[in-house]
Amino acid sequence: MSLKKLISKKRVLFTKKGFSVLEVILASSIFLLTATGTVISILYVQENTAETAERARAFNLAEEGLEALRSIRNENFANLADGSYGLEINNGRWHLKTGEEVIDEFKREISISTLEPEVKLIKSKISWQGFRAKNFFVELSGYLTNWLKEVTPPPVGNWTTPRKLAGLNLPDDFAGYKIWVEGNYAYVVRNSDDWWNNLLHAETPDFIVIDISTPNTPRIVGTLKLPGTPRNLHIQGNYAYIASDKISEGLQIVDISDPTHPVKVGGYSAFGFADSNGIFVKNINCYLARNLLFWGELYVFDIANPSNPVYKGYLLLGDQVGEITLLGTFLYIANRDDSKELKVVDVTYPSSPRLVASLNLPGNADALAIAGFGSTVIIGRTNGEVYIVNVENPSQPRILGSYNAGGAVNDIALGNDNKYLFLATSNAGAEFRVVDISDPTHPVSLGTLDLPAVINGVAYDQNRDRAFVVGNNLSEEFAVIGPAP
Repeated sequence: MSLKKLISKKRVLFTKKGFSVLEVILASSIFLLTATGTVISILYVQENTAETAERARAFNLAEEGLEALRSIRNENFANLADGSYGLEINNGRWHLKTGEEVIDEFKREISISTLEPEVKLIKSKISWQGFRAKNFFVELSGYLTNWLKEVTPPPVGNWTTPRKLAGLNLPDDFAGYKIWVEGNYAYVVRNSDDWWNNLLHAETPDFIVIDISTPNTPRIVGTLKLPGTPRNLHIQGNYAYIASDKISEGLQIVDISDPTHPVKVGGYSAFGFADSNGIFVKNINCYLARNLLFWGELYVFDIANPSNPVYKGYLLLGDQVGEITLLGTFLYIANRDDSKELKVVDVTYPSSPRLVASLNLPGNADALAIAGFGSTVIIGRTNGEVYIVNVENPSQPRILGSYNAGGAVNDIALGNDNKYLFLATSNAGAEFRVVDISDPTHPVSLGTLDLPAVINGVAYDQNRDRAFVVGNNLSEEFAVIGPAP
C-alpha cells in the first residue's frame, strides 16, 4: 500500500471516529433535554393534581362550615354572635370557638355579621399553602334567618292616595337612575346622558348613600365617583355590585361596610364595547347582562372574594337585554327581542348557563324592567304594559294577566307580601303608580302620584311601608313616598 493511500485511509478512519463522538454528545444532550422536560411535565401534572385535590377538599370544608352554622342556628339563633370563629364538635354537636381552627394543612375561619335583626350573613373561609409556598383560599357565604321566630310585618297603609313625604336635591344635574334600600340606607346610582354635562361635572359623585332611618328627613351620608356611568346595582352584605357602561370595567364592586365612606374595591373588564344593564347577585355568584353592539350577553362571575371577581360562565343571548332577576336556579331576563321579550336561563351550573325557554308577549314593545317572587315574574315594557307571568314550569312560562301603566315602566318593586306593585314610569301625570296583583289574572290600579318628572327607579321598604324613588327632576332627584295618612 502506498503512503498516500495509507494517509487517506487514516483520515477516513479519524473522520468516522470524530463524527461518532459528536453523535454521542448530541444524543446525550437531546436525552437530557427530553428527560428534563419529562420530569418538569410530571412535576407540573403532580402539582396541578395536588392543587385540584386540595381545592376540592377546601370547598368541602367550607361547605361543612356553612352546614355547621345552620346546625348552630337551629339550636338557638342567639348563638350566632357577630365575630370571627373556629368550629369544634362537643358531644356530637357543633359549637363556635375562639381562636384558629386548623384541619391538617388547612385553616378555617368562620365569620358572622348582622344584616337585619333576624338575618345573619355567614362566611366560611378555608386557606392553605400549596406547592412552592403559594397561598390559596376558598370562601363560601350565605344567609341565615331566625326562622323559628314568627315575624309579624307592620300593617300596610292606604296606598289609594300616595303622597310625597320628603325629597333630596343630589349634587349637580345628574338624574337619579336606580335605587336599592337595605336596612337604614338607600343606595342610589345616577347618570347623565348629556356628554357636555358629564364633561363639566367629571368629578360629580354618581354613587350616593342616603340615611333613611328617619324617612321624613333623609340625608346624604356617603358619596363616590365611579369610573364610567353606572346603570344598575345590587346590594349583598357589605358590598354594592354595580353594572356600568365603562368599557374596561362593566362590573364594579364597592365596599359599603362604612356607609359614610364607600370605597371601590374590585371590578372586571369583559370583552368588547358593551353597556351593562342588568345585575343580580346571589351568594358567591354575580350575574351581569350586557348589550354588546346589537346583541345581549350574560356573564357569570365568582365573587367569593369581592375584590377579585373571577370569570365563571358566559351565554350569548341574541337581542339586547334589560334587567334580570333570579328565582331558584333560573334567571329571567327582560329582552328587546320582539318575539322573545322574556328569556329564561338555567344557571343550575353557573359555569354553563343555558337558555331553556322564551316568551313572546303581544305587540313589539321592548321589555325593560323585571321583578319576581315564588313562581311569578313581573315584566314592564316601553309601552306601559305590565305582564304577570307564571313560571312554575320555567321551560313553559305563561301569561296570567296584564295591566297598562300609560307610560314606559322603568322599574318595578314588590310590596305588601308581593300583593302590590310599585311602578316607576314615564307617564306624565302618574309617574308613580301602585297596582294590586292579589288576583294576578286581574291586576287593579290602587293609586297614582303626579311627580315633576319621569322616575327611573323605585324601591319599597316593607318595615317602614315607604317607597323611595329616583328620577329626572334635577332639583329633587330623590323622593320618599308614603300611603295616605
